[in-house]
Amino acid sequence: MAPDVEFLDMMTETVGIKPWASQDEYTEPTYGASVNYKARVSGKRTMVRNAEGQEVVSSKSVYLGQYLDVTTKDEITLPDGTKPPVLSVKQSPDDAGGYATVLYLE
Repeated sequence: MAPDVEFLDMMTETVGIKPWASQDEYTEPTYGASVNYKARVSGKRTMVRNAEGQEVVSSKSVYLGQYLDVTTKDEITLPDGTKPPVLSVKQSPDDAGGYATVLYLE
């Protein structure tokens, strides 16, 4: 089932996501090529659990109108050029299955 048209109409911004590939000998992360996605960036503060299971406060949420296999190791570039860490990722299903990905950022 395709996402709701009204939901997709909210995707007025573009974010870039680089998938984590590995880390170099200095433990610095390396990434794959950046891919741009239509998104909705919200400044709403939300309590989430990070990859270590700790409760942390997210200062921004990014809504993507499709299911993406994004992890907390991936790098996101917001429309303003900032690259905040991804704290948590949630798949938001509809009645027919997952169609939205929500990224919670530091």
